[in-house]
Amino acid sequence: MLILLGVHALLAAAAMAWPRAGRHGPWLCALAPAAALGWLAVAAGPVLDGRPLVERAVWVPQLGLELGFRLDGFGLLMAMLVAGVGTLVLVYSR
Repeated sequence: MLILLGVHALLAAAAMAWPRAGRHGPWLCALAPAAALGWLAVAAGPVLDGRPLVERAVWVPQLGLELGFRLDGFGLLMAMLVAGVGTLVLVYSR
């Protein structure tokens, strides 16, 4: 899940920084939600069996702060909906 956030940020930065992205920018940006949709489809098996996916990353250890992500059934549904619509919007904007 953390890798998907990084992919979104990396592709958005690449689309803005690439001077000749022009009409290819939306295609480049559409790769991130499409990758998320693919990952969610693969991760759906355990989640639908009742085993939510949980990831934690220590952010500021001195303060005890961490980033925590949990993917359960409702989160899976919403994430697939957002990733699917996001992909379609970016492809259509091309």
